[in-house]
Amino acid sequence: MNKFIWINGKIFLSTDAKINVTDRGFLLGDGIFETMRVVNKKIPHLRLHFSRMEKGCDILFFPSLQKELLIKGIEEILKINEINNGSLRLTITRGDGPRGIIPSGDTNLTILLQVFDPSKTILPPVRLVISRYFRDGRSPLSVVKSTNFLPSILSRIEAKNKNYDDALLLGQTGSIAEATAANIVFLKNNILVTPPLLDGALPGTSRERLLKAGLCEEVSVKPEELSSMQGAWLINALSIAPVTTINHFSMKKSFHEGEVIKNYLFPDIK
Repeated sequence: MNKFIWINGKIFLSTDAKINVTDRGFLLGDGIFETMRVVNKKIPHLRLHFSRMEKGCDILFFPSLQKELLIKGIEEILKINEINNGSLRLTITRGDGPRGIIPSGDTNLTILLQVFDPSKTILPPVRLVISRYFRDGRSPLSVVKSTNFLPSILSRIEAKNKNYDDALLLGQTGSIAEATAANIVFLKNNILVTPPLLDGALPGTSRERLLKAGLCEEVSVKPEELSSMQGAWLINALSIAPVTTINHFSMKKSFHEGEVIKNYLFPDIK
């Protein structure tokens, strides 16, 4: 993380930035966030990130997204931190509130922008285990990138404790939903497929791009079908990682399809 942070239109030294102890995002996980890639001082596919956050604001009964303020804030925080390439996180919470679950009548959002130095886009191969935690694709919250991230956090911890790199969560349908911080794409019968939203998948921006480009289809994948998968990859806005195993099933490598996904999502990476 870099030296300066943007909060509600003002820039602070990261050591001086403060969130009120009554902030509902801190106390109750009452917020949403987006993590975006920075390339040449720009946010690729910013419209997709804003679109998902707008839907999240609507579902959480937040005021409408202040796009002009955010665009100006993004430009300011990238410039003052001298970031050309890296990542940016936008977090919005309901802001300060009284004790209890019901918020006050007046909503004063807390809006936070943080930037981070570059990390690897093409990640090393990963080994996955199926988690005991679930995602519910029937819930409106399943499409919200909420700051309440406990199922993913606990799934990742348990995976690490079992000497795996990450975990896959199932949906209430019994099919695979996604990994703890990424969508999953399978090669099934020579076709790239990804779990549908009803199975609990978050509508990731990279996932959406592959679907709109016709490079991938929505298909449910049951755990018992893993033995027939020809390959698998984890994708999000920042990276792609090939999957080598899920539980005891080996994912047969398919170099070509992995290159197709990488070249489409990250054309600047050679």
